[in-house]
Amino acid sequence: MGATSLAVLVLAVLPSLSIPVNPDDKLLHIAAFAVLALLAAGAFPQTRLRSLWFWLVGFAAAIEMIQLLMQQGREADWNDLMVGMSAAAVALFLVHLIRRAAPAASS
Repeated sequence: MGATSLAVLVLAVLPSLSIPVNPDDKLLHIAAFAVLALLAAGAFPQTRLRSLWFWLVGFAAAIEMIQLLMQQGREADWNDLMVGMSAAAVALFLVHLIRRAAPAASS
């Protein structure tokens, strides 16, 4: 979880000119925050999913604030924050559904 979070942070603040390809920015945010949400749910199974979502929202907001302060080819985009929040919410909702169905499947 920590290594993935660090990788997401580094990739999010690298100057855009140092990225060799130009992938769709929103798809990258969806992938990053869905993976982070799934890893967080697995790493902290006793933590409420809502709490994990708030931590992920804070992380997404921190990335956008860092990009806002940077003057090296990155721009803060509040749509990126919304996409990250949404991807994390969907991933955590799927975790919720799986957890709810797991006890029923074992009986």
